[in-house]
Amino acid sequence: GIILGKRHQMRPCAYSDLANFRASQPPRRGLGRHLQSVSGRDADGDQIFTDTLGANCAGVRSILVRAIDNHNFWLKLRHVAEMPFIFAARKRRITMIKAAFFDIDGTLLSHNTNTFSESSRLALRQLREKGILVFLASGRQHTVLQQLDSMKGIEVDGIISLNGQYCCCNDGFVYECPVHEEDIHTVLDFLEGTGHACMFIDRFGMFVNRHNPRLEEVQASIHTPLPLIDDLHRGLRNPIYQMILYMT
Repeated sequence: GIILGKRHQMRPCAYSDLANFRASQPPRRGLGRHLQSVSGRDADGDQIFTDTLGANCAGVRSILVRAIDNHNFWLKLRHVAEMPFIFAARKRRITMIKAAFFDIDGTLLSHNTNTFSESSRLALRQLREKGILVFLASGRQHTVLQQLDSMKGIEVDGIISLNGQYCCCNDGFVYECPVHEEDIHTVLDFLEGTGHACMFIDRFGMFVNRHNPRLEEVQASIHTPLPLIDDLHRGLRNPIYQMILYMT
């Protein structure tokens, strides 16, 4: 964004030639000269009656920031007068939120306790009560998430799983981005004659060609059961969204 200064109080700016212009807020003429000089449409400021109002008059998107220093009585008094507008804006901002997205591991789900904290459960519930959609975004597969003991009692509107490879909501499937079949053939050819374990993940769950210590270590670290052993060529019959190689 562009930081627009007032007539005798120019703050640091990304474009040094802005100092050659004089802008008095809230009239839009001075702001317009600034915008024409840098082709900008964003600004920030710490005062509603000058910075924000001036940006609104000029049709500029503005961001209200915290004042660094209210260095005289009149600025302090003006900020007191602005408080009702700040509180109203915060309330409006909350009502403008349509959806919230949360990571699982290390965010909602503690790896120390393998549970969701009560505060997290309460926050998710309150968001949905306010009509805000709640989504989980994780590298895990969606059916694995739904089967976690810690997920019991947690209601969400959708899941972005496998880092966006497979997305679903309560109404069903939304988006998928499977691995190309030629890449699956490449991995299958590589695994021939090796002792490596490789996990394939489709929309039904996870399966692996064999278990090894590295796989067991990783699954234990995220409190997830070992996947079933199956023929990896099954991945040529169903879309595969992720392949994970465990080498020892």
